Formats: sequence, structure tokens, C-alpha cells
Amino acid sequence: MIVDDMHWEDLASMEPSEVVSRSQAQWDPKRGFGIPFLGHVYWVNPSVRAVRPLLQDRPLEPHLPLVLVIYLLRVQDLPLKGSMVTQRELPGGAFFFRHLHKLPTQELEEAFGNRPQAFLQAGEALGGRIVGSSPHLFELRPLPRILVAFRIWPEDEEFPAQCVITFDESIHLHLPLDAIWALTQVLAQRLIAIDKDSDPGE
Repeated sequence: MIVDDMHWEDLASMEPSEVVSRSQAQWDPKRGFGIPFLGHVYWVNPSVRAVRPLLQDRPLEPHLPLVLVIYLLRVQDLPLKGSMVTQRELPGGAFFFRHLHKLPTQELEEAFGNRPQAFLQAGEALGGRIVGSSPHLFELRPLPRILVAFRIWPEDEEFPAQCVITFDESIHLHLPLDAIWALTQVLAQRLIAIDKDSDPGE
């Protein structure tokens, strides 16, 4: 997903100290904004319009540059609200998160629907905090002011697996809906990839 030139121009025009204060990023005149994503720093440089991981072996999914740039542009200096909501409870979410913008719950159900412990282990490997085991639930802080929770009800003889993604109620104050969707794509890809990497049979 290409970052629009307008977004780069807007970010370049902002006062770095103001962006740092809101986003909890760091600033380097040569490298740009250093933002932690899932515990690893990514440098977002509006001067050269590029996003690069600090460590070369860190993944850089197609949607991640857009997520990081929009976060730096839009995030507000606000605490978490402490209540979790589904995508349909976000303003405009019931209409937006359909069809092409469905959250990647099906992919997670297919990967972990009969392997709930692997689901929790993948979440922990990304720095998540396990909250419960019935249903299996963990929380991730992918960005400093963003909290996302993943829960799965494993499949059984009567029902197929069901995965639900929820967000701290404040997320729409920091990210527009398309960036929230893009963020969930990246997180699902990371969970599935880290599970495959840890599987000795792969």
C-alpha cells in the first residue's frame, strides 16, 4: 500500500517536537521519526519518503508504512480509555468494515481455530499480554497509544472457530478507519508468520 504524497508533505511540514510529543516517537534530523512498532523501531523519514526498520531483519509488510505515517500525522496526546469495542462500535465502522474492508478474522480462524494455545503463544511472541484462556484472549500494544485485543473461541463438534478483534475505544481518535483496517492486516500477518516460524514441521 503506497503512502500518498500528500501524507508525506503533511508530515514534512509538521514541527518534529510536536509530532514526538503526541506520538511518543523519537526524532533524528537524518533518519526522521523513530517509532516503536511491536517492540522494534521503524524510521519514518519524510525527507526521502521512506520507512525503514532499524534492524534489517525486521519485517516491513505492505500496509505498515501507511499505518506508521498516518499514526504520526493523526495520533493525539490522549490516554487509553480503558474500554474495548468492536469495529462496528467505532464511528462509521458498521458501514466501513465490510466486503473488501473486512477484518482478517477468517485468516486467523483458519490458522488457529483448532490450536488455541498456538494462538496465545503467537500473541506472546509479539509482546502481547494474555488476558484469558476461555475464550483465548491476548492484548497487543503495537504502537504507543494503540491497544488491540484478539480472542478466539476454538472450533468444536457443534460450532466453527470464531475470532474477534477489539480495540480500545480511543483508537478512532488516533487512526482513521482505513488505517485501523491496515493495522489489523499487519498484525494478523505477523501472528500467522511467527506461528509458522515456530513450527518445527515447517
